[in-house]
Amino acid sequence: MTEITIFYDDTKKSCQDYADRFAEQENVECKKASEYLDQQMIFNKGAKIGLIFESENGKVPYSILHIIWRLIADKKEKHMIFVTGGDREFRAIKAAADDMAQRGYHVNNIYSKQQCTAQGGFPESE
Repeated sequence: MTEITIFYDDTKKSCQDYADRFAEQENVECKKASEYLDQQMIFNKGAKIGLIFESENGKVPYSILHIIWRLIADKKEKHMIFVTGGDREFRAIKAAADDMAQRGYHVNNIYSKQQCTAQGGFPESE
């Protein structure tokens, strides 16, 4: 049973690397965001959502925005955002969290590369 489904920006190596590390965890499924660009609706009921991306000068990459806009998931779950770097990553985190909130999704877990580097660890899925 998948407990969290992570959509990641597969055009960035840092995102791919972290997605690979998450995929090693139990009950985690990682999916490339680019594979969903032509989807009108993205169904993911019964699992938490995770988004892994690199900030593009404070903005969220289009492939991840597309996931947020088209996602149909459980609004009672607590979802995750992980920014793997880039310029103005805290602005990108805020933008993604705001977009998720606008869609009615609660983001409970927010991580940045800076945070993980400072703590010397890797965010475990909850």
